[in-house]
Amino acid sequence: MEQAKLIELCRTNTLTATIISTADSPHYLVGGEDSQGNFYSMNNREDQPIVANSLEQAKVVLKANGIDRAIFEMQTPYDEMIGAPADTTSRLALQF
Repeated sequence: MEQAKLIELCRTNTLTATIISTADSPHYLVGGEDSQGNFYSMNNREDQPIVANSLEQAKVVLKANGIDRAIFEMQTPYDEMIGAPADTTSRLALQF
């Protein structure tokens, strides 16, 4: 989703600003999530997802656009790889 549109939807509480990271990955995907849990990545002018290199950098992207809180979601694929339940996602509310 285009950056300005996503920011507008987050400001009106239609979407919740969300930062997603996968265990052992240095990339943080910035976007928003709707009430059904659908994630929409924030895209740049070239329609490419905005990916930060750190949690702090992801927060700066949101803060620069007037967003001061987000959900941080950490996903790990390792349990699924050994046959354990696939849903090992941790979520944390951030205020910055």
